[in-house]
Amino acid sequence: MRWRREHNTRYTMKFNGTLRDQMVLKQTTNLRRNALNKCSHNTLYNLTQLWLGSKDCLPLVAINSQDDYLFDLDALSDDEDDAEADEGIDEVEEGVIVARGGPKYEKIMDDARKELTEGVQSRKAYMQLVGQKYWNAGLNLLQLAQLDIWGDVFERPEMLVWSYSTVKDSVGKEKVPDLSIGTIATRMSEAIYPAFRCHVHAMRHPELPVIVVRVKPYDAANDDARLKPLYLVFPYHSPHVIHLSMDHVYAQTVLHAVTQSVTTVADPISLVRSSALPTRSFNTLVTTLSDNRKAASMGSWSVFATGEVDQSPLAMVKKPPAKVANSKANRIAAKFTSKKITEPLQYRSENPQSMVEFRITRNSRKVTLRMEGTDVYAGVYRMAMRGDINDRKMPAWMTGEESSTSGAVNDGAYKADK
Repeated sequence: MRWRREHNTRYTMKFNGTLRDQMVLKQTTNLRRNALNKCSHNTLYNLTQLWLGSKDCLPLVAINSQDDYLFDLDALSDDEDDAEADEGIDEVEEGVIVARGGPKYEKIMDDARKELTEGVQSRKAYMQLVGQKYWNAGLNLLQLAQLDIWGDVFERPEMLVWSYSTVKDSVGKEKVPDLSIGTIATRMSEAIYPAFRCHVHAMRHPELPVIVVRVKPYDAANDDARLKPLYLVFPYHSPHVIHLSMDHVYAQTVLHAVTQSVTTVADPISLVRSSALPTRSFNTLVTTLSDNRKAASMGSWSVFATGEVDQSPLAMVKKPPAKVANSKANRIAAKFTSKKITEPLQYRSENPQSMVEFRITRNSRKVTLRMEGTDVYAGVYRMAMRGDINDRKMPAWMTGEESSTSGAVNDGAYKADK
């Protein structure tokens, strides 16, 4: 990979077959705006501070012949509809990129640290500073990957449809793949190329026990907007691989690359797709498939992983089917539905919710209650019938009575999210 300086234009790159983190492909202002818009203001601020401290992601600025920035932020339109106007135009070709190093670039860095760290701007103004001023010559592949992973997977995974496959060895037994975050991107890039050109980047989830891998395909034109990224999620100590549904043109090739990345001649593996229906409940899928105890319990210790010897002292005691008194059953049922329920433990919601989240504030203390499952309120109903929940103290927003999906509860007062 080498930089080449074009007279009065921009820095370009020669390709050596693989797409590296530092590469900056031709991109429009609209593409940068869409990439930055995926993340919350807080996340964008944190990523920007990370870039300012990384030698691979420092500002890449094009200036005009008067040594001024190409863009006057005060003159930019506030109309979001104007975003499409610059589609297909590479405005940086009119400027000269400032080389990293030297007094001129030091002045740019001082300006960037002042405006992006100390200054207080709205989210839109901050996006303009990042995409149209300090990185107006382009974001590199590493930066685009970080924005995608944070926006699509870390912050809004429910916007995607997820499925999973299971890694199995040559005799059909589940096998935990031998992967590390330091090698997975390189190994997958090598396995995918030369089927198609792509950029692969891996990150640890900030809260969940998983590694997220983004695979971004590129066509011969190196157009960043043509093909959407694919995501693979590897739970720790688990034989399962969570991935997007298989409607992507390169999905089969990427999943095959997973097997190529971890297989050996002596120990070939295969990836078997699950027959379960795809879901948007990403967190539930991760919780279900991660932390497989078999991975850490080998040989004679394997009986403890499967619970064949002792039950964990933290395990919930299995209760026999509850026989609910009629008066209690009628009282609880009235909180969930106006219809008569003949079988107290067989209730199903009329409009099942797979995920609800309540942000509860009481006496300045805050807690978030998140419930996930195939039918959240039916689950709450059965817990109340069994006595796991005190039905007399159960608020209406926990029963679905107020058509609640998600919302805020401030000192007992519920307000639904719009």
